[in-house]
Amino acid sequence: MRLAAGWGDKTAEFGRVVGDYYSITPVREYEEYESAVEKNPDVARWADEMEMREAALTAQQAQRVPDLTVELGLRTLGLQEHDERGSSWGTDGAFGVSEGEVRPDSNHEDSLVVILSVPIPIFNRNQGGILEAEKQAEKTAQEKRKANVRAYSQLQIAYHALKQASLAVNELHNDVLPRARETFERTQRGYREGKFGQLEVLDSQKTLYDLTGQYVDALKDYHTAMADVERLSGNSGMGAGKGKDDAKE
Repeated sequence: MRLAAGWGDKTAEFGRVVGDYYSITPVREYEEYESAVEKNPDVARWADEMEMREAALTAQQAQRVPDLTVELGLRTLGLQEHDERGSSWGTDGAFGVSEGEVRPDSNHEDSLVVILSVPIPIFNRNQGGILEAEKQAEKTAQEKRKANVRAYSQLQIAYHALKQASLAVNELHNDVLPRARETFERTQRGYREGKFGQLEVLDSQKTLYDLTGQYVDALKDYHTAMADVERLSGNSGMGAGKGKDDAKE
């Protein structure tokens, strides 16, 4: 259930999980892992956050541009032809100027009135909203940079641990353990032939067991470091670990 929850399933649709603890793959070059860091969820989330902050800033900047208002109306009583001008202060601190023309029809007393109004934002240019949006955008940009630096730094440390563990595993598996096993088997044969005593056999056996323990520990370090590298690089398919499909098989 915990494994299934790791990839978002509510139920485990498999009966068992199969893996080879003693299987490792060659470590890729660091640049291959580094190029995938942007896929790391801890890094990728800040790109979306940055887009949101920039959109909010654009919206606040748009509010400082006044809108043009056009009004049409019909007036009666046979007014004389004349121009109308007026000004007003809005509740938001904006100063508005309006201008209209009255042109009575020669045969009727109805008049068409056209009024154009453009607020002049002398006091209210939405400076507070813009400043707040700018601060939020800058804060998000700083957090994004910090997340990038943190991810790359942690990746370098995990990759170094992976390389060291891989070297230890290969050296123990290909050189040290075979020689220790050969020494133990030769000591056993010599003991049966009377060439060695029991202490020599026990000593070679202890050495083999100790080195086998070191090999198991090195494998644990390798798999742990590989998991860290895959997590930090945001690409679990670059290492030797088994994923959702492998587990279900």
